[in-house]
Amino acid sequence: MGYTIWVKRRALVQAASWDLVIVDEAHHVKSRTTAGFKLVDGLHSRFLLMLTATPIETDLEELYNLVTLLKPGQFATPAAFRAQFVDPKDPLSPKNRERLRALLAEVMVRNTRADSGLALPPRYVSTALVDPLPEERELYERVLALVRAHGADAGSRMLASTLLLGAGSSPAAVRGSLERMSASERRVPGLRAALAALAKLAASVRASRKGGALVDLVRAHDEQVLVFTRFRDTLSTIEAALREAGVEPVAFHGGLSAADKRAALSAFRDGRARVLVSTDAGGEGHNLHHCHVLVNFDLPYNPMLIEQRIGRLHRMGQREEVRVYNLCARGTAEERVLDLLDRRLHLFELVVGEMDMVLGNMADERDLEERIVSLYATSRSEEEIASGFDTIAEELAAARGRYEQVKRLDAKLFGKDYEA
Repeated sequence: MGYTIWVKRRALVQAASWDLVIVDEAHHVKSRTTAGFKLVDGLHSRFLLMLTATPIETDLEELYNLVTLLKPGQFATPAAFRAQFVDPKDPLSPKNRERLRALLAEVMVRNTRADSGLALPPRYVSTALVDPLPEERELYERVLALVRAHGADAGSRMLASTLLLGAGSSPAAVRGSLERMSASERRVPGLRAALAALAKLAASVRASRKGGALVDLVRAHDEQVLVFTRFRDTLSTIEAALREAGVEPVAFHGGLSAADKRAALSAFRDGRARVLVSTDAGGEGHNLHHCHVLVNFDLPYNPMLIEQRIGRLHRMGQREEVRVYNLCARGTAEERVLDLLDRRLHLFELVVGEMDMVLGNMADERDLEERIVSLYATSRSEEEIASGFDTIAEELAAARGRYEQVKRLDAKLFGKDYEA
């Protein structure tokens, strides 16, 4: 249960007596002024276990706060803690480190990735840029024009997001979205007419260069391949393209029954199917580390969702190099997103769990997908879009810098101490 729900029921949970309280992502309660800290501070429990990868993010007093929740009085008062352990010339540099470590050792156990034995093989991420057909390019530009005409309104932001992501995926995906949207009586007549006209244009686009590029990638690897797409309509076109090329795939998506999902995964795991084509429903909780090649046929704008996809293969138990291919139509939002995440910031080089830490250090807490869709919906020129991506890139670079600072502080403060 999330912190928000617990805080709303604070009086109820604080009135009870608990044998054990576990606080995951405990860095969220490191400030004494937050409702989360006050909630945990008022709980009555025999034992308290707090789990966090970053006990300190901005200053040493965060460490004081977390330890005080575990063992009140361990560091006396905040003023005494600052006087004894905080260097006034550098608040992130502890003094009296041996004494500080001795006190921490009474309440803290530290496990690092090296301690866990999690030594994953390398992963290599590459982008396969595809030149769209002229009719694909026209459809994309028309979709973008519609997004700019109607997506700036907050009430139409979901429309903008669905159409922009669908246009980057496949003509089939954007056609399906346009047809469903144009049939909705909740939309004003003028918008419904525009959606219906664009749906007819999308229906006339019969081919997609990305489908051919995927077939080439599958043929280039004499082994199993996992293909991800965000859209069911795209999944169907991928299946058709592979079958036409003589490759029989198996599909996994949220519309399947539990039995059919198990059958699809079983066919892929035991080698009866060389290609598994999955929507993001397959990016959650399934272990497919027997496979070593992944193709993102389309791309979420949120890098954490991309990381979840890669995590189906690049995880504990994987013994081979993992190769990830991002299929991308030239001149689309996806090309800019990949340029931002990969070439400019090298976010794909981060190890498991680090991308989440970088994103958590961004000053603007809005989801990246929301920001990118808003940028396309409100910009009136390519220059404005480029400027907007430059701003996001600067923020991500600053967030990565803050995360690297946290790692340096962690190493300086804790070293190899407290290992279980």
